This record gives sequence, C-alpha cells and structure tokens, in this order.
Amino acid sequence: MTTAQPAAGTALNGDWTTNLIFARNEAETTVTTLAAGSGWTRSTGGSGVTFNTDADGRYLQSAGGGTNSLERWQGNAFGPEYTLFALVKYASTGGNQAILDSDSNPPRNFIWRTTSTGTVELILFDSGGGVIANFATTETVSTGADTSIIARVRNDGGTYKAKIWVGAIATAETTCSGTPRTIPSTDDFGIGDRLGGSAEMTASKLYFAGIWSNAQSDTDMDTLGANGWAIYDAKGGGGGSFTLTADQGSFALTGQTAGLLFNRSIAADQGAYTLTGQDVTLTKATPGAFVLTAD
Repeated sequence: MTTAQPAAGTALNGDWTTNLIFARNEAETTVTTLAAGSGWTRSTGGSGVTFNTDADGRYLQSAGGGTNSLERWQGNAFGPEYTLFALVKYASTGGNQAILDSDSNPPRNFIWRTTSTGTVELILFDSGGGVIANFATTETVSTGADTSIIARVRNDGGTYKAKIWVGAIATAETTCSGTPRTIPSTDDFGIGDRLGGSAEMTASKLYFAGIWSNAQSDTDMDTLGANGWAIYDAKGGGGGSFTLTADQGSFALTGQTAGLLFNRSIAADQGAYTLTGQDVTLTKATPGAFVLTAD
C-alpha cells in the first residue's frame, strides 16, 4: 500500500484513470493527460511557478505574486458533474490558497480554495454567473501532513449537490440552487487563486491535482480522503500484501490472497473467498495467538 510520494515517474494505477481527464503530477513541467480526451494546453502563466524538491517531496508552489504565478489550462470541456482532487501540505501563511480555480469573471465557473484559516471553500456558478452554492468546511487542512482535498458535484435526479472532503472528514452534501455551468474547452481553469484579479498560485505545497469528468463515488473518495497516495494503488488494495498483527503470536488466513479494504473488510481478489460452517468468534489464546472458534 502506497502511503507516501512514490518515485518520480510512477504511473497512477489504472483503476483510478477512468474519466480522469486531467492530472498534474508533482514537479513535472508538462501536464500529464491520463485518459481519452487529451489535448490540454497550458494557455498562459506559469513562469512564476516553482518546482521544488525538499524533505517533503516534489511539489508545485508559487514563486511570488502576480498573474504569472499560476498555471492556466484549457482544451477540454467538463461539467456540470465533476470531481476535483488535490494532495497538498498547507502553508500556515499566505491568505487564500486556491488549488483549482475557474473564475475569470466573466466567465465564472467555480472557485475551490483553502482559506486563510485553513478551511476549504467551494463556490459554484450557473451559466449566468449567479452563485448557486457557496459553503466551506469546519475541518482545517493540516500544515504537518499531506492532506487530500476533494470537491465533488453530482446530479441527483436533476438536482445538483456538492460535497467536500478534507482528509477523511466529509461535509454533508449541499444542494445547489441551480445547474452548475459546464466549463467549455475554450475556458481556462487554473492551478491558482482566481484567474482574474489578483491571480496567484497556492502558497501550499501541491503534490497532485486532478479532475474526473464524473461524480466519483463516496467509497472511492473516502479512500483517497484518508490516503491520497492510494491513487497509485489498485482500488480496494487488491494485489498487495497485508499483515494482520495479533498483538503477540500469529494470525493467519490461508487460501486465496485477500485484499484489505479501507473499511477493514476482506475482499477476494480473484475467485471466491468463503468461511462456511457455524458462526465464529475471534478469541485470544495463550500465549497470544488468535484462533477462530465455532459457537
């Protein structure tokens, strides 16, 4: 299981690339397009963005204020459903620290940023530039650990709803008062704070930014919320090796390899995995091994 930034050039696991239309990896100087619909171009800006490597890893960061201290991209349309994902380490200073933004005023599409207090704000606009959702989390982004930040917009039977994750903590869904604007291929979205006005890239350390063109599931976003680096692993943790430590002694499961999911359930990766017979209870036996006993 991947829990820290992998080696440069490591590919995302294919389980996560369906509908992933944009991904910005680490300190690469060109965009990485990972799904059908390639053709993104960095339209303007970027000269004030630095690509750093230090004890925290490889990341993008603003080199200072001004309109060149962010990246603007265009070339593909997406919305009104989409999922935004970023993996960051928050800077304790620097005011608003946008992650992905599409607000040229006009057109106004969405603003998604960490605020000066470390909470996360999402503002959505309709096709006329009217605000249809504006809310923020109470959970703050950590300054000491890599933190996943996720924003999702989904169509629930014709009503659009938005939700934010900060790490493993998710907000309740907020109902939009209208339909979010579809971002056309000619509109910019930026890795930075407000494409119009006082544009600046985040002061936070940005390890990864991505956009899915659909509303990703709660289950998958709960997984990435708890550990953003899981985007380099198969969904469900399948194909890996996990150890269940039994305090002292040993605990063994024999048979097919089982994948340990985030919610601590065990799934068979191939074929079937079954436990038949009477209900069982897990008990501890001297000197510390766990045994399965039939009730």
